[in-house]
Formats: sequence, structure tokens, C-alpha cells
Amino acid sequence: MNSRFIGGAFTELIVTRVRQYLQVLKSYEMGLPVYVFVSFCGAAKTVYRYSPEGYGWQETTPLGREIAAFPEVFIDSFDVDVPAVMRPVFNVIWNAFGLPQCEIYDGQGKLRGV
Repeated sequence: MNSRFIGGAFTELIVTRVRQYLQVLKSYEMGLPVYVFVSFCGAAKTVYRYSPEGYGWQETTPLGREIAAFPEVFIDSFDVDVPAVMRPVFNVIWNAFGLPQCEIYDGQGKLRGV
């Protein structure tokens, strides 16, 4: 059995948690900058599940690597546009699964639904 992730839920989870982390740092008057790291562990059988153009579910081939570490994100402001700074990482994750980019963003580079 493969583990899977679904783009909208995955990106929303990451963006929400990064925002929450920044709010906590700000409330405790902690300093910046910070780095955000995204990695998959135990991911050899992980697939990306998606619905192209709303036509049922499809899955990519499994990632095939136990550990996948993606580029870090440097954040030096509490007022950063989290979806915008996370987009390059999401694009790299989608690339790892054979897709050209994270399709959860609209044509203007805005994250849908978050």
C-alpha cells in the first residue's frame, strides 16, 4: 500500500503551520530570521494524488526515495506572504513526483483556498 498526499490539503497544512509558527515567534518577541525545512521521511512508496481538470483521481508513480529533503525557505519578516515564499518549495516537491509545478496556485501565483 502506498502513502499519498493530496495537494490542497498538503499545501494548506504547511502554510497554516508556518503562519502559526511566525505568530508564536512574534508573540514571544523572538528574533528573525528563521528557516523553514520540508522533508519526506519513509517516502519510498509515497505518491501524489490529484484530479486533473476534475476528472477523477490519478496518482503519480511512487517517489522511490526513503528520504527527500527539499530546499529551505529563508524568512526575515513576520509579515511575509507565506504562500508566496513557500511556492518554490512546493514546485520542487511537485517536480519530484514528475509534475512541472504545484497546480494549487492560480495563474497569478496566488495559493487557491488558503
